[in-house]
Amino acid sequence: GLNAQTAGFSFLCTVVGGVLAALYPMIQSARVKPLEALGVPEQRVPLRVARRRQTRRLVVATVLGLTLVRLNTGFVDSSVKSGSLPSPLLTALAVLALAIGVAFLIPLAIRVAELVLLPALAFLLRFDPQTLRREFSGNSRRVLAVSIALSVGGGLFVMMQIWGYSMLAPFLPGNGTPDAFVAFLPTGLRSETVDELKALPMVDPDRFLPIAVEQAAFAEGSVPENAAKSPFANVVFFGVDVDKAFGGKTPMLRLKFLQGNPEKARDAMRSGRGVVVTDSLSVDYKINAGDALKVVHPREPGKVLEYPVVGVVAFDGWQWLSKTGGVRRNFGRSGGLIFAREGVIADDYGLDRRSCFWFDQPGGAPVDYATTESACDRLALRNLRRDLAEEDDGAVASFGAARTAYVKLSTRKSLADSITRRADSVIWGLSKTPLTTLAIAAIAVVGAVANSVRSRRWQFGIMRALGATRGAIVRIILAESVMIGLVASSASFAFGATAAKGALKLGQSMFGTRNPAMVLPPEGLLVGLSLTLVLCVAAALYPAIQTGRTEPLKLLQSGRSPD
Repeated sequence: GLNAQTAGFSFLCTVVGGVLAALYPMIQSARVKPLEALGVPEQRVPLRVARRRQTRRLVVATVLGLTLVRLNTGFVDSSVKSGSLPSPLLTALAVLALAIGVAFLIPLAIRVAELVLLPALAFLLRFDPQTLRREFSGNSRRVLAVSIALSVGGGLFVMMQIWGYSMLAPFLPGNGTPDAFVAFLPTGLRSETVDELKALPMVDPDRFLPIAVEQAAFAEGSVPENAAKSPFANVVFFGVDVDKAFGGKTPMLRLKFLQGNPEKARDAMRSGRGVVVTDSLSVDYKINAGDALKVVHPREPGKVLEYPVVGVVAFDGWQWLSKTGGVRRNFGRSGGLIFAREGVIADDYGLDRRSCFWFDQPGGAPVDYATTESACDRLALRNLRRDLAEEDDGAVASFGAARTAYVKLSTRKSLADSITRRADSVIWGLSKTPLTTLAIAAIAVVGAVANSVRSRRWQFGIMRALGATRGAIVRIILAESVMIGLVASSASFAFGATAAKGALKLGQSMFGTRNPAMVLPPEGLLVGLSLTLVLCVAAALYPAIQTGRTEPLKLLQSGRSPD
C-alpha cells in the first residue's frame, strides 16, 4: 500500500521526470545573451527554413533515441548469454539509457501524431485541420516536456503490468492436462475404491489416469553445486500409463516437447527407465535430454536411483499443481516434475497404492468442484473404514493404517481463479506507486497548459475578433491536451514494454521458466493509458473554459507574448 517508502519513490520519480522535462528549456534559456534579451527580437525565420531545421533535429533525435534503445537491448542480450545477472549499477545505466532513448523518440511520436491522429481529432471536434495543426506545431516544445514528465509514471505502470502478468502466465494451468487432479491422503486408495472412483458420474472412465507419486532429492554431484544447495533441489515423480498419457490421437497429457522426439521418448519410457522432465529442471539444474538423472531414495539414504532423460516438456502450472495437489511428500518445495512409466516408479519406491488421479468429466464439460469434492470425500471415508476394519488382521500393516483421511482436489478453473486473484492483488498493489507518480506528474500538465494558454491570450483574442466562437477556443485547448495525452501514452507504452521485455529475459530462470511470452493485459493497460489521457484533459479543462468565457477585448489587451 501507500506508505513513506512508496510516497518517497513516487516523489523521486516525479522529480526525475520534471528535471528531464525542464532540461531542454533550461539549455535554451541559458544560451540567450543578455543584450539579445534586451534588444529588438530578431526577424522571424521563414516557415520553410524553420521546417527544415525541425526535420534535421527530428532525424538526429530519432537516431540517438534508437541507438540508446538498441544499447539497452544489447545489454540485456549479452547478460542473458553470459548466464549471470548484471550488477545493480549496470542495470541502472541500462534503464537510464532506455529512458533517455525513449525521450529522444518522443519528437518522432509528436510528428506522427500530428500527421496521423490530428486530422481524426480535428474531425471529431469539428475544427479546421490546418488551424489545429499550426496550433499544435507551435507548442511542440511544451508537448515534449509534458510528455516526458508523464511518461515516467506511465512507463513504470506499463512495465509493472506487462512484467507481472507475463510472469504469471507460466503458473496458470494450460489445456495440456486433464481438467481435474485429486489426491487421497495420507495412504491412498484400495484397488476396489479406485474402481468406485472411476465409476463416479463426473469421471470419464476413458479419461482416467492413476499416478504413482514420489518425491526424491538429487544425488550429490549430479547437479551444479550452487543449485544443489537450493531448497528446490528435488523432484516429484509421476508414474503414469505411458500409452494413455502420451500415446494415441488424444493423449491425456498434451505437453509441448522442447527437447527430444515425442515418439522416441514414449518408446523409451514404455520399454525402459526413460523419463521426461519439465523445463524448470533444464533451466535451473541444467538437466537436458540425453543426461542421466540421479536421485536418492527418500527412505533409503544410501540408495541412488538413475533415470535416462529422454525429453524436456513445457508444463504450464506445474508449480501450483504440485503445491496444492498434495504431491510434495518429503520436502516443502520442488524443482520440477518427472514423468515415467508407472511400473518403474512403483517398483523403485515400493508404492502398492495410488493416491493421485487425473481425470476429465464425460463429454468434456468442466468438472463441478463442490459436487466432485463431496463425492471424493465420501470415497475417502469409505476407504478409511475398510482399512480400519482390516487393521486387526494385519492386512494393512505393510503401509500402516491411518486414523484420518482427506482429499485435495484441484480443477483447472479453481486453480486458475485462485492464482489469478492472488496475482491481481500483488500486481495492482505494486502498481499503486507508478499511478501515484503519474497523478503527481499531472501537476506539470496543469502548469504547462496554463502557461500555454496565457502566452496565447492575444492570439485567441485575434481569433475571436475574426469570428471564432467560444466553443472553438475551448476545443483548440482541449485538442492540444488530448494530443499531449496520446503522445505521453505512446511514450509510456514504448518504455514500459521494452523494459518489461528486458526484465523477462533477465529473470527467465527466476521461477524455472524458459523464454516466457510477453503478455499485454488489456484491462491494466487501458486503465493506465486512459488515466494519462484523462489527467491531461482534466488539467486543460479549467484554462480552456476560462479563456473561452473571456471577452475578445480583454484577450487583446494582454498583448502579444514573445515565443
